[in-house]
Order: sequence, then structure tokens, then C-alpha cells
Amino acid sequence: MVTLRSKFRGCIAASWVGSAMGAAVEGWSREGIKKKYGFLDRLLSYAHYDGKWERLPGTTEDGIERQKLMATAIIEDGDGNHRAAGSDIGARSGAGVGSRSRSGEDEV
Repeated sequence: MVTLRSKFRGCIAASWVGSAMGAAVEGWSREGIKKKYGFLDRLLSYAHYDGKWERLPGTTEDGIERQKLMATAIIEDGDGNHRAAGSDIGARSGAGVGSRSRSGEDEV
């Protein structure tokens, strides 16, 4: 049986893969991608902020970091009825989804 936890993990994993695949061409038109790369079949390095911030192939973009912080804030609240606020995210800026708990078990 597929659990809600496994569905959640699948959604997170898919968004990370999509981010890593699309970060280099984020905001580009289909025509622009096709013109420069043809069929894109590999992960690309990319630069942001006028080339001042070089990212390696497979690196996710900043939206994934916000996603990890939001998920962590909700998970740590524990009651399932929490709406994460900016203060929750700021307090957890060093945490991430997929970390190990103190007991050594995987956390979502």
C-alpha cells in the first residue's frame, strides 16, 4: 500500500529532479531552449546574477531551499494544522528535509 508519507517523499523528490533539470533554462521559451541546445538530454551548469553565481550541473535552484524550509516548519510543528509563517522558516534556516532524527531514523 502506498502511504501518504511515500507520496509526500515522491512529490519532494520529483520537484528536486525537475528543479535540477530545469534550473539552467528557467524562464526560457521552448523555442529558445531548442535553438541553443536542441534536445536537452543532460544536466547543465548555470549562472545567475549576471554570471556571478556559478552552479554545478544537477544543482537545484533556490525555490527548493524554500520548499525544504516550509516542509521542515510544518513537520516540526507536529499537529498537522500549522500554517508556516516567515518566522517559522527563519528559525529553521539550517534544517532540511530528508535529515536524520536523533534516533537515527529517516525523517521526511
